[in-house]
Amino acid sequence: MKRTLKLAVMLAVVSAFAVGCNKEEESPHSTMETPSAKVDETGGFHLGRKLDNPYSVANMLAAQDSLLNIGQLKESLDIHPTHLYVQLYPNDSADMNSILEDTTLHLFPYPLDYEIEGEGSFEVPEGVTPEVYTVVPVGYNIPISHRIIEECFIPKDYSNPDYATLEIGSFVRTGNVTQSELQNLYSAKALWKRPQGNVKVYNTESGQNEGVRGIHVYTRKFVNIGCAYTDANGHYSIPNYYLFDPDYAVVFENSNGFKIWGNIGPLTPAIHNVGNHSKSGYDVTIGTGSQAWPWATINNAALLYRTNFVPHFGVSNTPDNLRIWYINKSSDLGSASTPMLRHVAGYTFVQVATWLQIFGVCPTTSLIIGGAVYCALMFCPDILVMNNNATTTKQLQKTIFHEMAHASHYSKAGPAYWLNYIGQICLNLGYGNSSNGTNGIIGVGEMWGNYFGNKCLNYHYNTNYSYNYAFWFKPQILENIDDQLSDVGPMQINNVMGTSVTNHNSFKTALINQYGHNDVITQCFSEYGF
Repeated sequence: MKRTLKLAVMLAVVSAFAVGCNKEEESPHSTMETPSAKVDETGGFHLGRKLDNPYSVANMLAAQDSLLNIGQLKESLDIHPTHLYVQLYPNDSADMNSILEDTTLHLFPYPLDYEIEGEGSFEVPEGVTPEVYTVVPVGYNIPISHRIIEECFIPKDYSNPDYATLEIGSFVRTGNVTQSELQNLYSAKALWKRPQGNVKVYNTESGQNEGVRGIHVYTRKFVNIGCAYTDANGHYSIPNYYLFDPDYAVVFENSNGFKIWGNIGPLTPAIHNVGNHSKSGYDVTIGTGSQAWPWATINNAALLYRTNFVPHFGVSNTPDNLRIWYINKSSDLGSASTPMLRHVAGYTFVQVATWLQIFGVCPTTSLIIGGAVYCALMFCPDILVMNNNATTTKQLQKTIFHEMAHASHYSKAGPAYWLNYIGQICLNLGYGNSSNGTNGIIGVGEMWGNYFGNKCLNYHYNTNYSYNYAFWFKPQILENIDDQLSDVGPMQINNVMGTSVTNHNSFKTALINQYGHNDVITQCFSEYGF
């Protein structure tokens, strides 16, 4: 397992070379100032002492016996295992993939029967493999090695007050409730409450807090886990009822089909724990000083691209199930890249296995090696964003719009094209130069990424700024075509970007063959030497 995770990290670092976008020139109009914003964290998140789980069947049965003895319950209730609290032991990358792809599992990189102190993100020391915990319904087929920590009974019959008495009794018996909490509980108009609230992030451009859209909010009291997605305004409503105040966490897996990974990589989506709060609900505001600020900002930018820019401009959408990995560490390898490694995994598996057989490796061994490469790539991101000192919403949006434009190109060109593309960047350790014919595919991809990323930024802010790119591939060519031809814009340009467009000349030919305008398109290319 440790070797697998180390391989994933190594590949992710290598991928920073792939489709690297660290050399964009900054617009003279983009703001570099960071307005003040309220920070929502008061201390680092960490685990405290181990607690006695009141939801274990053993504790529930013991509580029932006590309540029957003192007359608080008149008759026995139906107490039986409803859920299993388990620790998972993925032995290899195939095991990890099987649980990561299961959308019904809520994975935690820390045990659930410990006291939680502070707020923020759970950090795993370097070189230590994170542990994996979850809660599953009884009867769920756990596909990998695991340990059942406890059989649990989580009451769901909210219409029967005896179950509330039972749960309270178990919390009292295990020492998990204070006297003041009991007094508040019995003075409340309703014992059970469904949490709801809002998740917002500070936008440095507007100076306002805006909803974090489409992400998960988890509520948890020991093994009693509830979750709901936020809506377009950042509002959430948990379907679970709680007797006692739960712990809250913002989990960056988006209902639109993409996830943002944090500092522990592919093990779980980025999780921002915000502490124990009222069972009626809690409003989370993520300020610029929070570790979750880039995650929330990236989330909104990626969703904006997929649901707004794509239909508006009519370009290919990014593939579903994107994984965006934000690493909060400075790096000289590049600020962002779009290697699409998870999405090329299947094609790579076939290619590796085929080539090995061509070179005389037996079919079984070829498939095993190809499968290992596939599983390793599934641990790697589609988009990698390193900490590039982005301190404003607009800076991060610019990066994400650019990388999402690359992902749209991938949707049009496919995995074979993309492997050639990222392979050339790796061989060149960057963009190369126009004098080398093999750099043509790099030029096509970077022309489009810079042109359309900038187009999205201008559209979002209702501006018309043109960036003065100094790179040899000159995205100004596409900007000029767009400006001069009313019937050729992002949709038409993206439409011709298939597998045959691998250099400036084939790009120019494809545009002319599809839309005409030979004089204008030829002039726009020749103006920059193509």
